[in-house]
Amino acid sequence: MGREGSIRFGACTLDEQRGLLLRDGDVVHLRAKTFALLVEFCHSPDRVLTKDDLFARLWPGVVVTEDSLTQAISELRRTLGPEARRLRTVPKRGYLFSLADEGRPVAAQAEKPMVAVFPFHAASAEDQALADGLAEETTHCLGRYGLIGVVARHSAFELRPDYGKAANAARQLGASHHLEGIIHPRPDGSRLSVALCETASGRQIWGETFALEGASLRETAAAIPHRIVARLNLDLERSIALRPIGSGTDDLGAFQHFVAATSLLRQYGPGVNERARAHLEAALALDPGFALAHAYLGLATILIAGHFSAPPAEKDRALAFTLTGIRLAPEEARCHFLTSVVRMYRREFASIELHSRRALALNPYDADLMAWHGCVLTMRGNPVEGLEWLDRARTLNPLHPDWYHVDIAIAHQALGRYTDALAHLRSMPETSPFRFMRMAACEAMLGNPEAAAAYLDRAEGISPGWDPIAKAATVELERVEDRDRFVAEVARAVAMRDSRRSQ
Repeated sequence: MGREGSIRFGACTLDEQRGLLLRDGDVVHLRAKTFALLVEFCHSPDRVLTKDDLFARLWPGVVVTEDSLTQAISELRRTLGPEARRLRTVPKRGYLFSLADEGRPVAAQAEKPMVAVFPFHAASAEDQALADGLAEETTHCLGRYGLIGVVARHSAFELRPDYGKAANAARQLGASHHLEGIIHPRPDGSRLSVALCETASGRQIWGETFALEGASLRETAAAIPHRIVARLNLDLERSIALRPIGSGTDDLGAFQHFVAATSLLRQYGPGVNERARAHLEAALALDPGFALAHAYLGLATILIAGHFSAPPAEKDRALAFTLTGIRLAPEEARCHFLTSVVRMYRREFASIELHSRRALALNPYDADLMAWHGCVLTMRGNPVEGLEWLDRARTLNPLHPDWYHVDIAIAHQALGRYTDALAHLRSMPETSPFRFMRMAACEAMLGNPEAAAAYLDRAEGISPGWDPIAKAATVELERVEDRDRFVAEVARAVAMRDSRRSQ
């Protein structure tokens, strides 16, 4: 236990008398609220603390958003580094923190390894795009095994550590292991060297070099995650059965076009979707059997055609592309995910959830699939469970992309948690009429007519002639009562604005 008033766990010591957290004797800096959170966990070890418990203890008598707790949890995990494995999210219940050392018979210690796959490195800009694509494929394939935790691509890529210096970044993400790689150009074809390391010790526990030419490309994408799972001494029989096959390509040029396309589809701006489509068509010209290229071409097609307002023929084309991807690679989660997205624009709600669940079954550790499933459940009238899936996604993806905020906000708004919804909508950097319309509705429901009117004015400024009530009726909610409630919220904001204008 150490000195009186201190609690030790692993390399860390919580010194309550001095208000300090020490790791190997060095002071670790924490915000006051995050330090108080750690104190609460240490005082209730190996017991689930609900969110309500933590709100009552940390913010007594104060109304705060759920995001305040989420941020404190994320900061605590980053700060604890390898000791973050002690803090577990217990689905539908809360959080559990264990002080027990490894080897003691405590259920909380049965954690799966957590692996962070950082962007691979390369000498040229062209090879860097290829390196990023291979790292992303490795992340997807690792999640498919369901035997280990996998830090989401976005969080690992946000940190992008220098080669050989990934341990600190892995600690920030709470990863027990991390994978690095580097592409070496050679006259007879490029080679990818990868290394799997323990985060706590920095010790390399596996390394190998793979060729990136011809049939070896598809084999490399499957072999790296397979070797990782095998090296971590997991269920080898299951790992062999789940070894990813069929969705990739043996053509290096086709893969490079695919990487360029998926990068463009993550961006916003004029022409990006059209350029992505051109890359996907080029990939399929080189390899007509490239399943993922077919599926992503379906997404590009419906985005270019106008999302929900796309003509029926274009919606049919988009769906045909994604279904071709499933036919070519029925075990590829991303083909089912993209089919789910396309079916959303067709408002085929039962099929949306069917493909979303199939995608999660095929890749249970993909944070973006978890977040998407949370959005799907909200659309279908179950925002409580939707938020639970979004919370799981944020655990794997603490540095998540901005679109998570939209899905979380929609779920909070569906539950009448307008303050929480506003907090997430304000976290979005880009502006759009739909975003301001939602913010206006939340402000109206909170009784803030001036703010509601101001947001509606901003929506109209972006899109002159914007009809918020008509647009509200088009939201992607399955149940009539959910759409009617949202329309009523927007109508209340409009009434407040009109009343102010008439004064």
